[in-house]
Amino acid sequence: LRTLARPRRTHGLGRARAPMTGPARLRAFTLVEVLAALAIVAVLASLAVASHERFLLAARRLDARAALVALAAAQERHRLAHGRYADRLAPANPARAAAGVPRTGDGGATPAALAYDATSPEGWYELRIAAVDDDGYRLEARARGAQRRDRDCASLTLDGTGGRAGFDAEGRENTARCWN
Repeated sequence: LRTLARPRRTHGLGRARAPMTGPARLRAFTLVEVLAALAIVAVLASLAVASHERFLLAARRLDARAALVALAAAQERHRLAHGRYADRLAPANPARAAAGVPRTGDGGATPAALAYDATSPEGWYELRIAAVDDDGYRLEARARGAQRRDRDCASLTLDGTGGRAGFDAEGRENTARCWN
């Protein structure tokens, strides 16, 4: 009599499972595989952090643009009240600021000075009146603090006619990137 061979058990895609003759062998990651995975994760994390930093710097430029537009409006109100544009900023009245009154106003204003804080609302830019004459003015916002890492838009300007300009850290014009 012929004995029939017992069929081998299969698992997965029909592959036969080898019989285990010795102690069960565990499959694990080698140190090289773990280090390779960690290196890949580190590279991806560094790219994400750099991208996030660029996004933050660009988003903070909105602080400068909003501050320049608000300062231009304050210059126009100053001209209506005093018959001329202010040639410098005077600190806004701290008592009014503590009471929640906006940072602009007449506290500290003189015919030559505009009562307006010299920093943007979020504090990322230093504001100044760069030039003034009877017909107009030019306002400037310069990056300060952590925003100084924004080498593409170190300063932004706005003039009385609405003309805009932006400059990188070396002083080269970069208006399209800074104002868009």
